[in-house]
Amino acid sequence: YSPKISVDDLKFYYDNGITKLHLSNSLPTERGGVAGAQQKEVNLPLVEKVKTTLPNAFIIAGGGIYTLGDAKDYMNAGADGYSLSTVWFNPFKAARLVKQIKEEILEKKTIREKNDLQLKTIS
Repeated sequence: YSPKISVDDLKFYYDNGITKLHLSNSLPTERGGVAGAQQKEVNLPLVEKVKTTLPNAFIIAGGGIYTLGDAKDYMNAGADGYSLSTVWFNPFKAARLVKQIKEEILEKKTIREKNDLQLKTIS
C-alpha cells in the first residue's frame, strides 16, 4: 500500500484476487518517508474505510503500534493482522507487545470465531 493509493484502487486489486492487504507504509515527505506513530493518524481511518468497503479482505495494519492499546485501535478499525516495525528498536518492548497481542487479541479472536461457528451450526 502506498498512502497515495485510493480505496477504489484497492477494491480493483481485491476484485482481481489480491485479498490480503498490507495497510502500513511510510508516509512520503520531501526528504524520504515518515514512519511510526505519525502513520497511525493516516492508517487507522484507512483501515476502517477499507474494511467497510471490503469486509472480507484480510487487512494487515500497522504504523505506530507501540502498545496493546494501539493494536486494539487497529483491531477495532477492522484489522485482521498487525505489522510491527519501529517498536523493534526496543526488542524487549517488542517481545512483550507480541505476547500481549497474541494473548489479548489473537487468541480471544480465535475463541470468538469458534463460538460464532458453533452458534451458526446450532441454528
